[in-house]
Amino acid sequence: MPFKVPEPLLQQAGSAVLLARVVLNFFEKPGSAEAVKKAREEVKNRAAAVKAHNSPRREDWLAVSRGLSDLADEAGWAVDEAGRLAVEGGRFLTEMARGVVGAAEEIGAALEALNRGSQTEPHLLKAKGRALEVERLYRKARADLLFDSEVVKGLKTGAIYRRFSQSAEAAQKAADRLGELLAVI
Repeated sequence: MPFKVPEPLLQQAGSAVLLARVVLNFFEKPGSAEAVKKAREEVKNRAAAVKAHNSPRREDWLAVSRGLSDLADEAGWAVDEAGRLAVEGGRFLTEMARGVVGAAEEIGAALEALNRGSQTEPHLLKAKGRALEVERLYRKARADLLFDSEVVKGLKTGAIYRRFSQSAEAAQKAADRLGELLAVI
């Protein structure tokens, strides 16, 4: 039997995926951060709609929404910091952004599956796996910075790596909350 996911939350998940893709594009082909700012605004607007929506299990939906908002904020801040600190994309930044995209897509797919009444758990496991992949990349990237002779560049890049790590952590929290919700349904 399908479980009705609030429409604003489904829309927010779609906006978070779009934002993650725009962030990935920024690190693959550095350019303007304007598209990221617009996508972040859209995620915030959708989060406000989720907050205003009154439905059964409201607190659970709000927790998932907060996870999606945090994922989007951290990914967006990674772009902000890259611009402010004049750090160009690299292998680790691109791979971490790709992992955040994957986690966001799987959370969105899990919400859609829950709405249709189909298997949600595989999507949640994939979302958590993608988030853990970003965490693994974060540790590897930080270790790699120790061998970089440009200390200032290393410090700047490390700050951006941390943003992706926090974005992945937010994805994991959203997936965990959805998993908890499934356990009581």
